[in-house]
Amino acid sequence: MRKRFSTSALLMLAFLVFGVIASGCQTVPAVEPTKAPAAATQAPAAATKAPVAEPTKAPAATTAPASPAVPGAMTDVGTPRSETLIFQTFDRQTANPDQHNPLMAYAQWRGFRELGWGYLWEMDTGTGKSYNELAADFPEVLNKEYTQFRVKLKQGIYWSDGVEFTADDIIYTLDTILNNKAKITSGGARTVSNYVKSFKKVDKYTFEVETVGPKYDFITVFGTYTWGANLTILPKHVYEKQADVITFRNTKPVTLGPYTLKQFDPNGYWALWERREDWKRSAWGWMGEPKPKYVLYKDFGPEETRLLAFMQNQYDVDTFMAPDSIKAAQQKNPAVTTFAKTMPYHNMNDACPYGVLINQHRAPLDKPEVRWALALSLDLQSVGINSMSGEFKATPLPMADTEILRPIYFEPLMPWLKDFALSDGYKPFNANFSPELAARLQKMGQPASALPQGDKAISEAFGVGWWKYDVAEAEKLLTSVGFKKNSAGAWLQPDGSVWQLEFVIPGDWNKVMQRIGFSMADS
Repeated sequence: MRKRFSTSALLMLAFLVFGVIASGCQTVPAVEPTKAPAAATQAPAAATKAPVAEPTKAPAATTAPASPAVPGAMTDVGTPRSETLIFQTFDRQTANPDQHNPLMAYAQWRGFRELGWGYLWEMDTGTGKSYNELAADFPEVLNKEYTQFRVKLKQGIYWSDGVEFTADDIIYTLDTILNNKAKITSGGARTVSNYVKSFKKVDKYTFEVETVGPKYDFITVFGTYTWGANLTILPKHVYEKQADVITFRNTKPVTLGPYTLKQFDPNGYWALWERREDWKRSAWGWMGEPKPKYVLYKDFGPEETRLLAFMQNQYDVDTFMAPDSIKAAQQKNPAVTTFAKTMPYHNMNDACPYGVLINQHRAPLDKPEVRWALALSLDLQSVGINSMSGEFKATPLPMADTEILRPIYFEPLMPWLKDFALSDGYKPFNANFSPELAARLQKMGQPASALPQGDKAISEAFGVGWWKYDVAEAEKLLTSVGFKKNSAGAWLQPDGSVWQLEFVIPGDWNKVMQRIGFSMADS
């Protein structure tokens, strides 16, 4: 079995905001549920009916490898290794493993969204094309104001408990969201609650929606275009029986997707999903049979620990691992591969770039001169080399530089970027950033075979350009708005106080983002 990494490390800066957007691609920050599980050491009541395998502690990396190449090998949750696809969980251990109520914040990154659910429309982020999943076609726009839409559903799709999926589920979901607007904590559900004005059922497989004002993004709001959807449809026949749909934890969810939750660790280290016997009647049935019978999401510990597990074939996919760890894994295990054979090695068409968000309402960051000074004082080449071994792609626009977005935004805006000037006439864009980075990497010892060759390949690998590294211009901008240096060389704000920047970066669950944060602070 060939293993793949899919780590996108794109660093981005908005026009007037020194910023890099945090990967994970959450459109709305997750909010913790109003109540935590009763006790982390006790299995939720619904989960006790199905056997919950150990461990209750983070697994040790020294356990014997469960290599898929070994005939008859079993996973530590009791499934055949040859039939089980194993992922390192995106965000390590979860605090609410029994919470699967999409009206509330729930156990994310563990299959509920990815395997258990179905959505009206999905998007292939590699091509930018949307396709119908639960919907029979794209929505019909009913008026020129783009406020009224009609949606027809596919027939023959069933929930995992055998109940047919119909427009009644959609109507019930919208009604429940709007009636509980003040209580729901799911960011997606909150978005829907402010998006919909009215709705009605037309027939068993058709419904209509009126939106609050013109909405040209109906497909992306009612469907999904990156990692999750705002509208997660509730099974009416399950939720209407609950005394309180807000406190209901939906521990053993019925699903529209081709997998169901088989068992999970009550301490939040793993969740096991099993392919439905009637997968053809699921939301994905038209796509063909999902190959793995089981999918296990598991936390193998911090990067230093899970690296050993990865070398031993204990799991198959990791999305957050530092470049030096990847190289160490490849040296020990020839089955470990990356997306590409040349730098930056990883799939840079991810819709979610890494980055920094700045509070522009907080002085002195409300001044564009200050934000530009920060941008021009950041040596991004050194940041990317020190934190990611040069395996990154820079983007000067507030979006990822992908095969989809490049011809739409980046290429047409290149003349504008090159001509763009600050208020003092200074032109900050460096169109030679990527060739300079490639040359620097080669000078540092990277063999030519590991680097993209030619202007086009270098641009596609490392980006169209970045802002210049110009400390002198940065100082000029700061002094223009009242900043000055003291005798110790520290910058003073116009009120005379020492200027300090506070960085908030991820903890040990994401060493890649942590490294980038520290490297930027050092720069």
